[in-house]
Amino acid sequence: MLLAPLLHLDDIVGAWRRLDLERVGRQFDLHAVGTELGHRAWVALLAGDGELEGVDPRQALLAVGITNKAEALEGDGIVQQFEVELGAMLLDPLQGFFAQPMVMPQPGACRGYQHQDEDILQGQHLHMLQTGRTSLTASLACRTGGNRVHTALRTILETALEISRMKRTPHLLAIQSHVVFGHAGNSAAVFPMQRIGVNVWPLNTVQFSNHTQYGQWAGEVLAPAQIPALVEGISNIGELGHCDAVLSGYLGSAEQGRAILAGVERIKAVNPKALYLCDPVMGHAEKGCIVPQEVSEFLLEAAAAKADILCPNQLELDSFCGRRAQSLEDCVQMARSLLARGPQVVVVKHLAYPGRAEDQFEMLLVTAEQSWHLRRPLLAFPRQPVGVGDLTSGLFLARVLLGDNWLQAFEYAGAAVHEVLLETQASATYELQLVRAQDRIAHPRVRFEAQRLAY
Repeated sequence: MLLAPLLHLDDIVGAWRRLDLERVGRQFDLHAVGTELGHRAWVALLAGDGELEGVDPRQALLAVGITNKAEALEGDGIVQQFEVELGAMLLDPLQGFFAQPMVMPQPGACRGYQHQDEDILQGQHLHMLQTGRTSLTASLACRTGGNRVHTALRTILETALEISRMKRTPHLLAIQSHVVFGHAGNSAAVFPMQRIGVNVWPLNTVQFSNHTQYGQWAGEVLAPAQIPALVEGISNIGELGHCDAVLSGYLGSAEQGRAILAGVERIKAVNPKALYLCDPVMGHAEKGCIVPQEVSEFLLEAAAAKADILCPNQLELDSFCGRRAQSLEDCVQMARSLLARGPQVVVVKHLAYPGRAEDQFEMLLVTAEQSWHLRRPLLAFPRQPVGVGDLTSGLFLARVLLGDNWLQAFEYAGAAVHEVLLETQASATYELQLVRAQDRIAHPRVRFEAQRLAY
């Protein structure tokens, strides 16, 4: 096999006029290759005659001096896909490429690799990956003896340009409770986060038949040692570095909490940009939410210092500060005092200070420089649904990972949660109606504008 040189994108625009496409193996991790080669090293494999060649990536890597294959490849085997930076391409050459007939290979031998299925060759000629960089991904080309001509549709160009603007799908490790029936903890947060475009890895601290506010339940608490074991298992398959955030909620024991913090440190060691959102669930005896006292003590003493984002409710805010808030301004000052412990931002999911409007549901967003106050109507229920706080924390973090700033994510979470509650109210049910409200979660019809506070 003739090894093709690895060339910068600027040198290959002309080669897009004609492609022979075929799926021939595993994925080539160009993010890792870019790290090895440096800035502007996003590459494609080209043969001397301008056609794309299927090349063993291990040989290709050695050709440019990359010896650490474990870091440069997502898996062993041969190249399946490569990325080309759309942002560096001129639009005219791209349009020219799509305007020309696309030449597709006939089944047959191809550089030592056998075509497996003609249908595969005719499908997925251009596969768009959501990556952290603007990119167009196509299967590697492979020259064959015979060709059939397929005309590219205009919609392919439209789709390519639209998907080229999409970012890589974020990955989030959600460590909190799970209920078989109903919605609380991960059962309230995972599906909505997935629905809006985040890939969630659920790790359940407890598995109960239902949430504890029913007054009775069955199930068990996850052994704390399982948490680091599961995190290490993800590391062993090479995926831990792809984790963009950790969300923690309901804990079954303080030992679980310590295991979670160890897991957060492990993830941040391989991905320093990863965020940690701590939802410090301390329970509410009057509502039937039962949390061991040792868990509350752990959250007060250890969790806040490790969190990038802290999402308490009013009861938890009061517990952190050792007193009850007396006003909205007092709530802001209390939240800001938590920032000194380590978080970048504090989101108070439900305010309950003296003198607030009884028909309003209020939330607070506080950073070191600014504070924002959001109000939405307080909907009436015979019994307030459980899982609203879990849903709020999850949606806020998900939108941050998708590119929102703190304020945008805050306003979105308020609107999306309100939509779920409207659907739940209309259904006259106790459990959150997440499935019925899924389109409204993705596209809220309402918007509640947060007001910037002077203090």
